[in-house]
Amino acid sequence: MGCAAMLAGFTRQTYSLAVIMLETTQQINFFIPIMLTILTSVSVGKIFNSSIYERALRAKNLPLLRNHVPKSQTETTAFQIMSTLVLTVEGIVSVEYLVDILQKPYSQYPVLNSAGHIVGMMPKNFLIVLIENHHWVNLKLLTS
Repeated sequence: MGCAAMLAGFTRQTYSLAVIMLETTQQINFFIPIMLTILTSVSVGKIFNSSIYERALRAKNLPLLRNHVPKSQTETTAFQIMSTLVLTVEGIVSVEYLVDILQKPYSQYPVLNSAGHIVGMMPKNFLIVLIENHHWVNLKLLTS
């Protein structure tokens, strides 16, 4: 029980930790006490501090979404902060077009299929590597 409580307090895991502890002890009759211990530990841990994983994300300055929105932003909609001019990459584009969009300050571009639906995102650095390594299809060879 102590091991489950300590791990749950650090990691904030619940069900997966209970399964790991049950497999380790091979005692299915400990399920309810282990779950109560884990839920108590997670609840008490949330009162005092953040999990070890949240601390690691903060230490590395990685972005982390919070569970709440700041009061000054509660009325803000996505339409107000999004750009209306979206640069996209279609299945077949010219190298000149790619060079033009790489001049823009965006880090990724939506990729569209022939029907105009988004099928993924293309990072800017990936486009640069493709151009530097001359990975394009010669359309003259395809049409002849």
